[in-house]
Amino acid sequence: MTIELTSGHLHDIRHTIRKDDVLQIFLKYGLKWLPNDHGSVVTNPEQFDYYEWYFAYGQLLQPKTILEIGVFGGASVLFLCLGYGTSPDFIQLVDNQTYPHLLKDAVDRIRTVADRAVIDAIMFDSQRMPSLPNSANVQFDIISIDGDHRIGPCYHDLHIAAPNLAADGHILCDDARHGDVSSAIDRYLSEHPELADLYVETLTGTRILHRQDNGHLERCPLLR
Repeated sequence: MTIELTSGHLHDIRHTIRKDDVLQIFLKYGLKWLPNDHGSVVTNPEQFDYYEWYFAYGQLLQPKTILEIGVFGGASVLFLCLGYGTSPDFIQLVDNQTYPHLLKDAVDRIRTVADRAVIDAIMFDSQRMPSLPNSANVQFDIISIDGDHRIGPCYHDLHIAAPNLAADGHILCDDARHGDVSSAIDRYLSEHPELADLYVETLTGTRILHRQDNGHLERCPLLR
């Protein structure tokens, strides 16, 4: 069963961060809204609710370890860290730099709010990884999947990332309104009954995977 969260829940489960706060953060950290800008291309102005939620995830889940596949301008991890309120211990970023900006720029941006974190930035196509490079055996509190949105590639990213999920961790899958993304998630969940699913209503939709034994309505940290 998928539990759905809507914008009404957003202000119930976290301290207020509003659209104007998101816009100011974008300006402060050199992020841009314009989808065709050749700078740090991230999103469009109507998607501010997505970043409100990522701030909330950081605040609620307090992630000491974060993995993201598909980094782009680094905004998602930036808002997770801002919500957390302190520096995580370890951040792993995987991106093949398909978009016209540098992974190094995203790392520099994230480091301004995660100054004590070890940041492992891997410029490589995740589709060519048979498994996630993780020699330190880090278990991630939050895994963000936002790479190739086709069914097969999205499924592959889940396949290599999920084995590294902490026991009480959460996998954030962006653009869940995209049919291929949702189909990839459904396929992965059908093979992994130990995982449950939350749907968060935003402009593009986010599905959050977590272990069943940490996902009952009364126990899931996102719903407390």
